[in-house]
Amino acid sequence: MTTMTYILTQECNGSACVANCTGNNTRAKASGFESVAWSSNPGSVSQCFGIFCKSGCDGVGTACTSSCFGQICRNACFGVKCVSNCTGEGCETVCRGRECTSTCHSDNCIAYCKGPNCTATCLGHKCSSFRDISRDPGDVTIAPSESENRQEAILIH
Repeated sequence: MTTMTYILTQECNGSACVANCTGNNTRAKASGFESVAWSSNPGSVSQCFGIFCKSGCDGVGTACTSSCFGQICRNACFGVKCVSNCTGEGCETVCRGRECTSTCHSDNCIAYCKGPNCTATCLGHKCSSFRDISRDPGDVTIAPSESENRQEAILIH
């Protein structure tokens, strides 16, 4: 018996474009000035390339990955064992959930994580990392209906 795995990909290129994927093992990729990539549900991946780009991932309780490549970009990841990476000068990366990882690979960047057993790492000159485990005991599950609100609150300032 053969098991097929389908990966839904949504990609956009251009100024202020938006890529939004919903479903397991989905991938959203946005390229361009002020572009936005957002993926929801387990195993989802969001990637953003460009200046002032934003990417977000809501794993709804299971590992998701959010990456941002570009200057002054911002990205966030919500879920258990989720990973948030940012590569670019002056970027910000946020990870919220149990056993999540937030890493920033550049100068003047900020890495932040919130939740039990979370890890925030900053690799670069004049960068900062913050870890907050004072709240959010136990598992952190973000309902799909909250995704857009959290995207506005965390990613869009």
